[in-house]
Amino acid sequence: MTTDTSTVRWFGRWEHACGDSGDDDWADEDTPEADQDDLAGQEDPTWYAEWSCDNCGASGDAYVTDGMPAYSDHVCGPEEAE
Repeated sequence: MTTDTSTVRWFGRWEHACGDSGDDDWADEDTPEADQDDLAGQEDPTWYAEWSCDNCGASGDAYVTDGMPAYSDHVCGPEEAE
C-alpha cells in the first residue's frame, strides 16, 4: 500500500555559494525559505532534503529544486524488503 503523504516528513538543508547554510523542516505542502534578508540580491541557495516515514521508519535522500523536494515513491509493506 502506498504511504499516505501525511506520514512522510521532509527535513531540509540549504547551502549558498557565499558559504551560508542552514536547516529547515517542512511539510509537503510548505516551501522552506532561506533568510531572504541575508541573501538579498544573490542567487537562490541549493536545497538538499532527507525524508522519513512515520509509518515504517524508512528514510532516504533527495536533491531539491525550486525549494521543494520531489515527491517520494516510498511504499510501505512487503515491497519495502525488496
